[in-house]
Amino acid sequence: MEENEFDAWLAEQKELTIAAQQAAQDALDASLSLEELNTIGEEVYKTRCAVCHQANGEGIPGAFPAIKGSPIALGDVDVHIDTIVYGRGGTAMQAFDNQLTEKEIAAVVTYQRNAWGNDTGDVVQASDVNAYKVKQSGGAEGSADEAQSDAKEQL
Repeated sequence: MEENEFDAWLAEQKELTIAAQQAAQDALDASLSLEELNTIGEEVYKTRCAVCHQANGEGIPGAFPAIKGSPIALGDVDVHIDTIVYGRGGTAMQAFDNQLTEKEIAAVVTYQRNAWGNDTGDVVQASDVNAYKVKQSGGAEGSADEAQSDAKEQL
């Protein structure tokens, strides 16, 4: 590759990186309605969660817990976010942090908290997910371990 070709490629990569960073920031700045989040969240749920927790949210007894009426879906929002982001050690619940965007995580948490009669009315935004993750990674008050302990107590 010639130096000028490399420089052009490098400039293009820089532009793409800046555009991606701006898109990510725009997603964090967006405030979606409950209806919009539920629509996105339902799609995420169908493709990522329903195989274990079932389309009706009732899970498979003895294998995968129900989300319908669950302490996680009806309890503290941070514990719910933690469960989706970091998974649950010692269970089949995997971490989705590297598989879903913060917008998708916010949407699926919102959906789970408002589907199947859960009806919490909670609306979780991408900025809420981001703030939770920053708090956990920055060593701020509370920790992922504490949130996981809280989640285990709720089960």
